[in-house]
Amino acid sequence: MASGVKVADEVKQIFNAMKVVKSDDDEKERIRIVVLHIDVEIKVEKIYRQKDLEDVEDVYKFVKNLMLADQCRYFLYDCHFETKEGIKKEELVFMMWAPGTSVLKGRMQYASSKSAIQKTTQGVKHVLEFAEKILLGEAIEFETSQKAVHERRLDIATSLLITSDDLSRLCFHCGMEKQDEEHWICCDICQRWYHHQCVQRPPVDQPYLCPGCT
Repeated sequence: MASGVKVADEVKQIFNAMKVVKSDDDEKERIRIVVLHIDVEIKVEKIYRQKDLEDVEDVYKFVKNLMLADQCRYFLYDCHFETKEGIKKEELVFMMWAPGTSVLKGRMQYASSKSAIQKTTQGVKHVLEFAEKILLGEAIEFETSQKAVHERRLDIATSLLITSDDLSRLCFHCGMEKQDEEHWICCDICQRWYHHQCVQRPPVDQPYLCPGCT
């Protein structure tokens, strides 16, 4: 389900600059890494050019270090590498970083907004979604406490929700379509919408958790 978040024009301009490299461009000014974040819309947070990476031995490790444990981000990465046959290649990579240690609402927002940025960055050959354990090469372990199982189920349900068809005009209680004159309320955790009357008219000026998230 799309979030409705739009992509800033600056992001589109920077992507086009990364995609088309002219022979007379200054190599030191070439854009190698772009960090994107959501602040009302998808915006540029930081740009790293070739001149910023002159003393960096491992650019991929540098990118990994930009991925913080408590922050979701998108990355555009102009990856330069050499194949096992010794052929030097350059390819654009789009990455979404949504660690499990970040706020759930943020993970949902970045996941549901990914389609918007992907439409803007058409032509990117590689799209990567990083889970922090896999990225760091660590063993994946699961807690078995009742709380941990509940949180895992919530994560799975959220993932299914944001990758499903657009049901944003349907009440998740009665399944009826949204009418303009009706009052609606959204769950602060799973972002599902309900007719206000279907969930017994909870206060609209307070945080609301739907029956599935309480």
